[in-house]
Amino acid sequence: DFTETRYAERASSLKITDKALSTLSGRYKLMASAPNLYAIDNTGIMVDMPIGTSGDNIISLQIPFLQMVISGYKDMACSPINISYGDFSVANLLSFATLPNYTFIKESSSVIMNTNYTELYSVCFDDWKKQAVETYNAVAQVAQKVRGVSIKSHNFFESGLCELVYENGITLIINNTDSAVDYADSSIEAGEYILKEAGR
Repeated sequence: DFTETRYAERASSLKITDKALSTLSGRYKLMASAPNLYAIDNTGIMVDMPIGTSGDNIISLQIPFLQMVISGYKDMACSPINISYGDFSVANLLSFATLPNYTFIKESSSVIMNTNYTELYSVCFDDWKKQAVETYNAVAQVAQKVRGVSIKSHNFFESGLCELVYENGITLIINNTDSAVDYADSSIEAGEYILKEAGR
């Protein structure tokens, strides 16, 4: 509420916003950046979703609780990989059940130097095309099998491997460690994963 003469308290403002989102979502598929709980229901895809922790030393494991709750219900994407900090490896994206996301422009990034858009320091499409296509294709191999399916369980093994089990029986064993780890009769290289179909 930006008016100087009429004010809306928080509860009223929330109702106005919720009604506006509901009206818009009836006409369009909305995309929202890290939406709050009240906005999730009217959002088609959520971007800027976290795929890590705050990094505090007290935290020893990263549990994708939010993603587990929302998985199968809404599509989620991370913050733009090319202008954000964090672990955006395919393995980490898969362990957080999150799609990749990029911000691009056609021109060289130099055209926005010393402007109000300097924070978009690495957004030239030609510079990122190869990596973006590889990342999207790698994640899509899994995403097409589990889209619209909820995560049933999330487990860590002593070896450091992460296991995601989906309600349709798909199981992902992901190695987010820095070295190869033995699993069953095979070895999973660092940053790689194994996908097991239901009943196999």
